[in-house]
Amino acid sequence: MKALVDGAARRRVEHCVVELGTLLDPACGSGTLLVEAEELDELAEAASDAPARGPNSKGNFEREVDAGKAIGSVSEQLGGHATTRYKIITDRFGGIITMYPIP
Repeated sequence: MKALVDGAARRRVEHCVVELGTLLDPACGSGTLLVEAEELDELAEAASDAPARGPNSKGNFEREVDAGKAIGSVSEQLGGHATTRYKIITDRFGGIITMYPIP
């Protein structure tokens, strides 16, 4: 199933994890994707090839992807270091709920 970034998901991801100045909210605690907003679609496309695990306890599916290049940093709680990996959470139809860097 293809992962899709719709308007609501884009706003949620940009607000919490994309380095876009005023949209970034460190209080979200999910790390920072250091990519341009346009690159979110590329990250979502790459996740479409990753196997989806789930459903999780909320009925959603999880995909972990290695971008092959540094795409951001994990949260301060996890050390704040650079990472090439990220997780995408999708609903059962492939709509992205959120995405964030992982160790």
